[in-house]
Amino acid sequence: MVIVCDLDGVVWLGDEAISGSADAIADLRAAGHRVLFVSNNSFAPVREVEDKLAGFAIPAAGDVLTSAMAAARLVGRGERVLLAGGPGAREELERRGALVVDEGPCDAVVVGFHRDFDYEELRRASSAVRAGARLIGTNGDATYPTPDGEIPGGGAILAAVATAAGVEATVAGKPCPPMADLVRSVVGHQGDLVMVGDRPDTDGRFAAVLGARFVHVLSGVRTGHDGDVPAVWLTAPDLRAAVPRLMAMAARESVPSKKKSSGSPASSAKDRAEGVVHDLKQTGESSLDELGQRVDAARAELRQAAEHVMATVQREITEQITGRSLVTRADLGRLEAKVDALAASVRALDRRMAKVAPAPKKPSKAPAATGEKKASARRPER
Repeated sequence: MVIVCDLDGVVWLGDEAISGSADAIADLRAAGHRVLFVSNNSFAPVREVEDKLAGFAIPAAGDVLTSAMAAARLVGRGERVLLAGGPGAREELERRGALVVDEGPCDAVVVGFHRDFDYEELRRASSAVRAGARLIGTNGDATYPTPDGEIPGGGAILAAVATAAGVEATVAGKPCPPMADLVRSVVGHQGDLVMVGDRPDTDGRFAAVLGARFVHVLSGVRTGHDGDVPAVWLTAPDLRAAVPRLMAMAARESVPSKKKSSGSPASSAKDRAEGVVHDLKQTGESSLDELGQRVDAARAELRQAAEHVMATVQREITEQITGRSLVTRADLGRLEAKVDALAASVRALDRRMAKVAPAPKKPSKAPAATGEKKASARRPER
């Protein structure tokens, strides 16, 4: 199994390591799984990213792929490229054999995350695009996670240039095909792929493009996203909590099952719920706080499964209404059966969750008044 792991929000936040990430990666490697680090942050050169990982006790030489590398693959040797980005993007463009220029006629404009973007740079970049240059973004992430909260990301800068130039950019990073092509060029056919990330709208969609399963960790970007994202294989508070469950689920699926799944969204949700309960029973954690986090993550996972099924039902109804003048009772009954099956799965998970981590008992009511107070309580007011 190859683990394609995001960095910002999964391994670290800014310059601070996320607790347990180094040990989790070491456990994956010790179990024989390859770990690749795939980041949409194009600012830092690859060597700096490898050194930063090494500083967190994570060896990563040759295992780091960035959106700058994916963007550089979209330009040709000898092409003139106007760069509105950081040193990481410049390094990859020059390694590609492109000529990086500051202004003037060019073949392409490459935009990535950097902190000195200003109006003059916006003018130069948009003017070059209007003059015929291709617009390439290293990534489309509107924000970037830090320990102090989210800040504007490379996608915000790219949106400004695209708006000023009146064109749609070609995006290289996750979740777009150029980054998937870069990953495939490195891993080849090494087995099943698993994508671990904190952004369903970026990492989740990238998993779908890559043909990988998506593990959603809650340690990075926590803002809302639209519901049009692929189903999540599992959800965990962070990478440390995800790895034992990930390996347990992979091991369980490697054993041939006598009973095949029906493949429907409702049955998939039921299988996922049963797997979560199994993992919780095998955890053996002594910390009630950590167990509570796992229960919360399990419930979040099932909610996402429910959203996926409801989106599927809604699409089917829309297709039937637009394709025919009437939806039959049989059609509605079939769709309602899917929803009922998922609801039963949710109720079953709730019951089994209660056995694993029962809710605290409510304090009993105060005893009834006795003696004179009790008698006075019955005495009517005069």
